[in-house]
Amino acid sequence: MSWFDDLTDPGILALSRRVTVRASETLRDTGDGYPARVTLTTAEGEFRLDVLYARGHTARPLTEADLRAKLHATAGRSAPALLTAVLDALSAGLPRF
Repeated sequence: MSWFDDLTDPGILALSRRVTVRASETLRDTGDGYPARVTLTTAEGEFRLDVLYARGHTARPLTEADLRAKLHATAGRSAPALLTAVLDALSAGLPRF
């Protein structure tokens, strides 16, 4: 099952119809990142989170475990054993920074 399968879920479809995407008037690109703001409005109030740098940016680098999980979630679907072998080989031979 892939995450694409979830796009037919009635609950997810209902939620997606209530999502609005728009450019922020106050949050601007700093030149080296792509800032984002998520605002959730509920009956209890409004909750906001600003993220100046996405995970994986040099200001918020992925850990090796994060990177392995990301690769397994994408490329690993077709050949998980091969991907694990390649990552292990690269880890053994690459210098640590």
